[in-house]
Formats: sequence, C-alpha cells, structure tokens
Amino acid sequence: MKKILFYYPSNKRSNSIETLIEELVNSGVNVVLLTTCEKGQLHESLEKNGIKTFSNPISKSSMLLYYIKQIWFLINFC
Repeated sequence: MKKILFYYPSNKRSNSIETLIEELVNSGVNVVLLTTCEKGQLHESLEKNGIKTFSNPISKSSMLLYYIKQIWFLINFC
C-alpha cells in the first residue's frame, strides 16, 4: 500500500487539501497529515474520516531554531 505524508503549515480547514486527501484515501492510499502548528479544525475534520493527523507546534522565538527543530522533527517522524 502506498503511503503519503502531507506536511502542511496550517490547522485551518482547506477545501482543496481536504478533497485531495479524501480522494487519495478513497483510492487506497494511506495518508497522514503533519502540521507545523497545534491541532485545529483541519485535524478534526480529517480524523472524523479516519485519517491520522499529527502536529508539531514549536515556539517561533528564534526563526533559525524554529526551522532546525522542524527539520529535525520531520526527519525523525519519517
């Protein structure tokens, strides 16, 4: 089974992202959503359809440190 990770910067609902993810799931692809912010409406909507969602909220006090932590988390997550 194919597996696709959507790495997305927002937790707001987006019709285009939700439709794409749901169509991929309906065609037999295992889809996972990972966002760079706290869980929100997008996560709730996708979880209702059985799609696994994760989040990695990190403080943006230092942008360099923020990106290093996000990259490190993404590598370990994969």
